[in-house]
Amino acid sequence: MRLLDLWTGLFVSVDHPQDVSFAILSHVWDGSNELSYEQLSRIQTETLAFSKGDTSQDQIIDKLPPKVKNFCLYARKQGYKYGWADMCCIDKSSSAELSEAINSMYEWYRQATVCYAYLADVDDHGCTDPLSVARDQLASSRWFTRGWTLQELIAPRVVVFLSRGWRLLGTKDSLSRTITQVTGISHDILSHSAPISSATVACRMSWAASRRTTRVEDEAYSLLGIFGVHMPTIYGEGRHAFLRLQEEIMKQVPDQSIFAWGPQMRWEDGIDKIAPLVPSHSSSSTHSPALLEGSLLAMSPRDFKDASGTHPLAATTHPDFRNLLGRDIPLPSYSVTPYGIHATLPIIPLSVSTDISRPQVLLVVLATADTGAPPNKLFALLLTKQASSLSAVFLAGGVFSDPKSGGTTSRKRIVLVSPTMMTRLRASITLKELHVFHRPANIHDLSPHTRQLSLPCVTTNRTDPSVAVAPWCLQLLTAQGFSVSTPHGSNGVEGDNILAYNTFVLIRSDISVQVAIGHCVSAEPHCHPTIATAQTNERSTRISVTYCSVSQSEESTGSKSEIKFSPHVHEFSRRSLTTSSESFSFPSLVLMLSLRKGGDRDSNGLDHIVVDIEVVDDPAEIGSGGSA
Repeated sequence: MRLLDLWTGLFVSVDHPQDVSFAILSHVWDGSNELSYEQLSRIQTETLAFSKGDTSQDQIIDKLPPKVKNFCLYARKQGYKYGWADMCCIDKSSSAELSEAINSMYEWYRQATVCYAYLADVDDHGCTDPLSVARDQLASSRWFTRGWTLQELIAPRVVVFLSRGWRLLGTKDSLSRTITQVTGISHDILSHSAPISSATVACRMSWAASRRTTRVEDEAYSLLGIFGVHMPTIYGEGRHAFLRLQEEIMKQVPDQSIFAWGPQMRWEDGIDKIAPLVPSHSSSSTHSPALLEGSLLAMSPRDFKDASGTHPLAATTHPDFRNLLGRDIPLPSYSVTPYGIHATLPIIPLSVSTDISRPQVLLVVLATADTGAPPNKLFALLLTKQASSLSAVFLAGGVFSDPKSGGTTSRKRIVLVSPTMMTRLRASITLKELHVFHRPANIHDLSPHTRQLSLPCVTTNRTDPSVAVAPWCLQLLTAQGFSVSTPHGSNGVEGDNILAYNTFVLIRSDISVQVAIGHCVSAEPHCHPTIATAQTNERSTRISVTYCSVSQSEESTGSKSEIKFSPHVHEFSRRSLTTSSESFSFPSLVLMLSLRKGGDRDSNGLDHIVVDIEVVDDPAEIGSGGSA
């Protein structure tokens, strides 16, 4: 471990940090303004050369940026000689050192004598008693929304919260009630009265559900210490990192609550109303891709957002679980195969047949219970397989038709079963060797939550921007026999081989497509770009595209910002689009569009939208993941 001497400003290598008293810094990164290891090394080298090796009188410390300098000065006043800060004590140019640091970081924070949590957005200016502002501003601090600060809150025994002016706000102990309300983490875990392993996997995942990281891989890497697992870090793997994390947890933590996420129903709600899941690759749904596709494993911690509610989950010990089921069952073990997760598990068959022409529905009884008000209900994972499916792989989840709401359908994944009902079902419980699908195909897609953040809906009375058709689109459309025209009365400008209209028509001898671009004025805080349809006949189709203006997007900035609607528009050739009066489908036409941001006209809207269009006669020409 590379510590920083708080007096000389020089690095000190320590092999056994548990034997050294040191302070550690927790903070929210300020983009590229943070002091790096390279920058600090250069300051050290230049200062030593100029002073001929004399490091007295804070010659290095005085040259450090305010955050690091104030950390050193504050820790020194508290009697510490050594300190550690992640931005400047890790050589991030070395992938090996970075991976080692990430895998060791939880232990480093646990071994620190004290952790100083610097809340730069909590201002105590003009306040004579900073302790009085803590509870008012603490809950809204960004520090509680970042992924890495979760382990920095839990691992150290002593956490001291400091304001923007480096004044004491309180400690983890003194503010525990507020912190528990904000984070959902119990006082016993925060105070180390109970080990972190006493919280189930699902509960620990839920602590990170509302937190965000700059790099998507860090959603997983920041949780390594929380689950006591180690794995190589591979930046660039995207959401594969979170899948790898879950696979490592399955190998090392005997806790089936890792599967207990997603929408729930009770056995008594109508277990006979479950139909097999039809996988969906829709990008416009508010559900997680893992839920839509029937994955056993989650896509991100956000899938566990409801696991720490009023009734926390508790892992049932294997002897208790065996007694509850009334039979001898083996310890569960899992292996990752090309066909999914392979395991032998206790099941309750709801609709199982050797005839592949019939659908199959079954429940996997999990050694996980709801510890709310008695009776404590067991969690059962719903597995289904389509009729006539030749695959041996089950999907997690099913479609529930609710008789209480007129047959309204919804996706369900978990069934809660009371102990009384479980006793009645004992005779039907059998062991079954299963393969369960576990890796979503849309793993590289952003989750719906992220897409919503990157597409804020702006309500405005300004006129709609024009539509610019890119030159390459015009060339391609012309080669395919199309001409582009504007209906009478449509605003538009033509020049430099770019057509700009609010409405335009693609015309060919056999079909015409009218495209109208409108503005999203929904009062909802976030909305997705949507399409509506009207005026259809055998040779004419109108498509209206409603877009959302981009303002201060968290995921993209400047002219590179993109507004995309339906990356899988080719799906329209395979399904009907319904309006209030009629429905239609494209029998042999695929219209692919993506909307991307043009120049800014003002701070609230767009000067124009660039529309990339491709028309294909044969849907088979489009790959399953293709988009314009």
